[in-house]
Amino acid sequence: MPTLWLALLVSAGPLAPIQTTTCDPAWVPTFGSEPGLNGTAFASVTFDDGSGPKLYVGGSFTAAGGTAVNNIAAWDGASWSPVGIGLNGSVLALAVYDDGSGDALYAGGSFSPFPPLVGPSAARIAKWNGSTWNTVGAGVTNAVRALAVWDDGSGPALFAAGDFTGAGGAPANRIAKWDGVDWAPLLGGLNGRVNALEVHTDTNGTSLYAGGVFTQASSAQASGIARWNGSLWRPVGAGVASSTTSLAVNALESFSGALYVAGQFTSAGGQPASNLAAWNGATYAAVGAGTNNSVFALRTFDDGSGPSLYVGGSFSLAGGLGTGSTARWNGSQWSALNGAPVGPVQSFGSLDDGAGPRLYALGAFVTAGGDNAPRIARWDGVSFGPLGLGGVNGTVQAVRTFDDGSGPAVYVGGDFTQIAGQPIAYLARWRDGQWSAVGEPLDGSVLALEVLDSGSGPALHVGGSFVQAGSLTVKGLAAWDGTVWTGFGGGVENTPGPFVGPGVVRALAVHDDGSGAALYVGGSFQFAGGVSANGVARWDGSVWNALPTPLPTGAFAVYSLVEWDAGQGPELFAGLFSASLGAPTGVVRWDGSVWSTLGQGLSGADLFGVIVEELTVFDDGTGEALYAGGAFSNSGTQTVRNLGRWNGSAWQEVGGGTLGAVRAMAAADDGTGTALFVGGEFTAVGPTFQPAGGVARFDGALWTPMATTWTGSVLAIGGQQLSEGPALLVGGAFTASPGGDSYLGKWKACGLGSFSSLSGCFGNSVALATLSAGLVQGQTADFVSTSGQGDGLALLFTGVPIAFGTGCGLLVPGVGELLLSTLNGPYQVGSAITANGSAPFQVAVPPQPSLVGLDLGFQSAHLATSVPGVPVSLSNALLGRILP
Repeated sequence: MPTLWLALLVSAGPLAPIQTTTCDPAWVPTFGSEPGLNGTAFASVTFDDGSGPKLYVGGSFTAAGGTAVNNIAAWDGASWSPVGIGLNGSVLALAVYDDGSGDALYAGGSFSPFPPLVGPSAARIAKWNGSTWNTVGAGVTNAVRALAVWDDGSGPALFAAGDFTGAGGAPANRIAKWDGVDWAPLLGGLNGRVNALEVHTDTNGTSLYAGGVFTQASSAQASGIARWNGSLWRPVGAGVASSTTSLAVNALESFSGALYVAGQFTSAGGQPASNLAAWNGATYAAVGAGTNNSVFALRTFDDGSGPSLYVGGSFSLAGGLGTGSTARWNGSQWSALNGAPVGPVQSFGSLDDGAGPRLYALGAFVTAGGDNAPRIARWDGVSFGPLGLGGVNGTVQAVRTFDDGSGPAVYVGGDFTQIAGQPIAYLARWRDGQWSAVGEPLDGSVLALEVLDSGSGPALHVGGSFVQAGSLTVKGLAAWDGTVWTGFGGGVENTPGPFVGPGVVRALAVHDDGSGAALYVGGSFQFAGGVSANGVARWDGSVWNALPTPLPTGAFAVYSLVEWDAGQGPELFAGLFSASLGAPTGVVRWDGSVWSTLGQGLSGADLFGVIVEELTVFDDGTGEALYAGGAFSNSGTQTVRNLGRWNGSAWQEVGGGTLGAVRAMAAADDGTGTALFVGGEFTAVGPTFQPAGGVARFDGALWTPMATTWTGSVLAIGGQQLSEGPALLVGGAFTASPGGDSYLGKWKACGLGSFSSLSGCFGNSVALATLSAGLVQGQTADFVSTSGQGDGLALLFTGVPIAFGTGCGLLVPGVGELLLSTLNGPYQVGSAITANGSAPFQVAVPPQPSLVGLDLGFQSAHLATSVPGVPVSLSNALLGRILP
């Protein structure tokens, strides 16, 4: 009964206002994450570490569904989780093996020792026991590409194969056997790379088959495929050959009594076979008409229609059918699969997520079933599709608030083509927790947004690399008034030619040079509306005007524009991409008649030149000044690393600068005071190189990192007043923000009545966050509780926080730290099922004036019903004050 909780609480006893903790802004999951992986997936296997079966996926990626990982991740059917600290190089093979101490996950690849693995013994192969990574003897000398478990008569063993020539410190050519204690070679091994291993039984008995790029197995001739019977190597017929392509066997699979051999070849056993053949123990047979390009993956799977062989690769035809990169062979004929991934498929996996076994395709593709499905897609028996709808699917370059007459909304521009499974391309609107498209779609990237009223009402001006806004030709610049698109006198363009692309608008600013406010446009273009412009032009509302004085020599493009009054009236400042050779520029000033360089300009440390990507005005307490961010290293003899402040006569380095380029800046107040928020590609800030992954806060004196690591670049920062409260939106090319969102993250500000966080002294494993600005009478407060312990039941409680002087709560063994006083609560005010790791709550605040000013605490508990023993864990506490 959430609408009655305050009345029940008041009747239980008096609640005096409490002293709340300092405002604590935080990353809040809001927009969603990419549903898949941010890099190629090469291998998968199902493994149960004791908490239930999961699909473990290996490859070359650093994010899985918005979760930071290192080249390996686990999927439980609903959400992703890291596998410890992961591995520091590509994972190419996975297998489950019991060395006598229980099942464990083995990973092979190109990784080297990675803490807590110590020394060379961890190289290229490692063991995960469900809680820690461990070494596998002394490892191997080069990449592991295939793993298989087989009992050759001496007990089950793990066989590893790949590119190596040594295992356990002894010679072992491309294949070796691990018995849980020692490594052993398989006679002379193979003379070339091994890509695949498969245990198969035919008329020759049970053998371990190896496929790859080799011509000899020990002393026997073997073209791309060989078998090991436990003591000797044997050829597999005449093997495979190729007359037109590089020869390789990439995959092996037992199906319907035969061994299927796949890769890049044109014949098998001397008979024509296009990339796929079946071995019956004596001869090879073609599989229909084969495929028209390489096959990388094979998997036997029954989706309810009977066992079939699923085939994946870089082909588009199988048996002459247009199939895309996946197809199905039932033993006699080929069939296409609906929604086949668009791009190479490298591996197949399967998992029963509670709804029956599902087949997963993995690889380097980005779409499946017509939706965004980066590198992994699920087959439901009818069609392939993504693992959830996800959030923004591509880079965010610009963020701006605009009211089209129906209320303020946040507009986001960039390179994306989908949001939450919807076909929303390049420009999107976020209002009241929902995304929507903006009129007819643009056909290219959005790089800049600005609001200007040219006389007919405010409009959102949009710049980028597009040419069309629906059916309207606009060439890089268009205006949206909330109803229709409008162009600007032909837009911007370059001189046509084989080496010149279309015009690009990179920066927009409103500036009044004394003749009225006008829109100034900067970018990479030579003409604006047919007028020679050379990278910058002025639109007065009806016609284009070129600035009479050209930009300084060596300036290739304008990347940023801002108006600032330094004491002599408003002037326009431009940040440039300029050559390293010649006079330093970086930032120039337009006074209405000429361009001039500020001081000694900004210089680069390399031959690629200087880029000033962002200009903003910020008051650090000593007065307003112009700040420039980009990729530069000095001004004259003064060191200015990527972030500079113009004091009116010279450039000064800001707070020790940044270790890496600055791409975005904004001055905003997140509830802890106005500060300069800086984003980019840097890894550290300040003179001591304090770790700061891509985004940090500078208050005029000190840096505060907002993240210690960041998966990708930050390209846009904007302070926004959202319907759910004030926030700072951070966009870029990242796949996982600290809040788990992809390409667009929210740093929740705090202010009067907003929630602050109390973590206590002992720590709790569940995270409680709020999506609301505060507790407002007659409104609903939204909370979300996030647990890493799997699905279960979440409960939300309210009451008075424990007011120990140290901020500590009551430590409850096996549960965590109770942060709400048992004298006034806690009272349950909500329950929700945890799905995908999180549970939402809504709490209605009654419109009772007598409650205004009351401070309340909230804490959640998670019951992990998916874990044996149903463990209970607690969250941090959120403290809020009821507002009128």
